[in-house]
Amino acid sequence: MTNRAINNYKEHYTDFQLIESKVITFKTNLAYTIVYSYTDQELRKVIVMDVGMAKDHRVYVFSYSADPTEYSSYMSTILKMLNSFEILPVNLPYSNKV
Repeated sequence: MTNRAINNYKEHYTDFQLIESKVITFKTNLAYTIVYSYTDQELRKVIVMDVGMAKDHRVYVFSYSADPTEYSSYMSTILKMLNSFEILPVNLPYSNKV
């Protein structure tokens, strides 16, 4: 999942640079973080942190992006928000029985 995301970013983002990529545990689930920078369409540099995980056949990605001069100043708030998320079980209203 991580390599696929990185390859996609390399293909679609101008001046893509990988800053960090690592496996983490998020709420007892195996997850990944990717931190990278790129130049947006208005020629501004942007730093992004993606946190992604797969659970119950679904993929969840949380993404935070900011100007490099402001990226660190909001990180504690972003981490609090991220830690407040809870993934609830999905009860589908249909059956896949034939």
